[in-house]
Amino acid sequence: MNQLYVPFAVSEKRVQRIMKSLGLRSIVIKKYRPYQADAVYNEGENVLKWDFSTTKKNEKRVSDITYLHTVADGWTYLGSMMDVATNKMIG
Repeated sequence: MNQLYVPFAVSEKRVQRIMKSLGLRSIVIKKYRPYQADAVYNEGENVLKWDFSTTKKNEKRVSDITYLHTVADGWTYLGSMMDVATNKMIG
Protein backbone atom coordinates (compact mmCIF):
# COMPACT_ATOMS: atom_id res chain seq x y z
CA MET A 1 0.00 0.00 0.00
CA ASN A 2 1.35 3.41 -0.96
CA GLN A 3 1.42 5.82 2.02
CA LEU A 4 1.34 9.55 1.56
CA TYR A 5 4.06 11.46 3.42
CA VAL A 6 2.90 14.80 4.74
CA PRO A 7 5.71 17.02 6.06
CA PHE A 8 5.07 19.26 9.03
CA ALA A 9 6.99 22.18 10.50
CA VAL A 10 9.07 21.79 13.66
CA SER A 11 11.46 24.20 15.31
CA GLU A 12 15.22 23.79 15.30
CA LYS A 13 15.23 23.55 19.12
CA ARG A 14 12.80 20.61 19.01
CA VAL A 15 15.02 18.76 16.56
CA GLN A 16 18.02 19.49 18.82
CA ARG A 17 16.21 18.11 21.87
CA ILE A 18 15.10 14.96 20.05
CA MET A 19 18.58 14.34 18.64
CA LYS A 20 20.12 14.88 22.09
CA SER A 21 17.71 12.43 23.71
CA LEU A 22 18.62 9.81 21.05
CA GLY A 23 22.36 10.47 21.46
CA LEU A 24 22.76 11.77 17.89
CA ARG A 25 25.22 14.49 16.90
CA SER A 26 25.76 16.27 13.61
CA ILE A 27 29.08 16.42 11.80
CA VAL A 28 30.04 19.99 11.04
CA ILE A 29 32.73 20.57 8.41
CA LYS A 30 34.17 24.05 8.31
CA LYS A 31 34.28 25.66 4.91
CA TYR A 32 37.80 26.25 3.64
CA ARG A 33 38.63 29.91 3.45
CA PRO A 34 41.79 30.70 1.51
CA TYR A 35 44.09 33.28 2.97
CA GLN A 36 46.67 35.55 1.45
CA ALA A 37 50.13 34.17 2.10
CA ASP A 38 52.78 36.64 3.22
CA ALA A 39 55.55 35.14 1.11
CA VAL A 40 55.05 34.50 -2.59
CA TYR A 41 56.83 31.49 -4.08
CA ASN A 42 59.02 32.66 -6.96
CA GLU A 43 61.71 30.00 -6.85
CA GLY A 44 60.28 27.76 -9.59
CA GLU A 45 61.37 28.02 -13.19
CA ASN A 46 58.95 27.66 -16.10
CA VAL A 47 60.89 25.05 -18.05
CA LEU A 48 58.16 24.25 -20.61
CA LYS A 49 57.34 27.88 -21.45
CA TRP A 50 53.79 26.74 -22.41
CA ASP A 51 55.18 24.43 -25.13
CA PHE A 52 53.37 21.11 -24.56
CA SER A 53 54.30 19.50 -27.88
CA THR A 54 56.29 16.29 -27.54
CA THR A 55 57.60 13.48 -29.75
CA LYS A 56 58.10 10.60 -27.32
CA LYS A 57 56.87 9.23 -23.99
CA ASN A 58 58.28 10.54 -20.71
CA GLU A 59 59.80 13.56 -22.41
CA LYS A 60 57.59 16.10 -20.62
CA ARG A 61 55.56 15.72 -17.46
CA VAL A 62 53.25 18.10 -15.62
CA SER A 63 52.11 17.92 -12.01
CA ASP A 64 49.61 19.48 -9.65
CA ILE A 65 48.76 19.36 -5.97
CA THR A 66 45.39 19.86 -4.31
CA TYR A 67 43.84 19.26 -0.92
CA LEU A 68 40.78 17.25 0.09
CA HIS A 69 38.84 17.31 3.34
CA THR A 70 38.16 13.87 4.82
CA VAL A 71 36.12 13.12 7.91
CA ALA A 72 38.70 10.77 9.41
CA ASP A 73 41.96 12.63 8.68
CA GLY A 74 40.97 16.25 8.13
CA TRP A 75 42.84 17.95 5.30
CA THR A 76 44.68 15.51 3.05
CA TYR A 77 46.92 16.49 0.15
CA LEU A 78 46.74 14.84 -3.27
CA GLY A 79 49.63 15.17 -5.72
CA SER A 80 49.41 13.96 -9.31
CA MET A 81 51.78 13.71 -12.26
CA MET A 82 50.79 13.31 -15.91
CA ASP A 83 52.79 12.42 -19.01
CA VAL A 84 52.13 15.04 -21.71
CA ALA A 85 52.63 12.65 -24.65
CA THR A 86 50.12 9.99 -23.52
CA ASN A 87 47.88 12.12 -21.25
CA LYS A 88 48.03 9.32 -18.66
CA MET A 89 48.46 9.74 -14.94
CA ILE A 90 51.79 8.24 -13.88
CA GLY A 91 51.94 9.20 -10.25
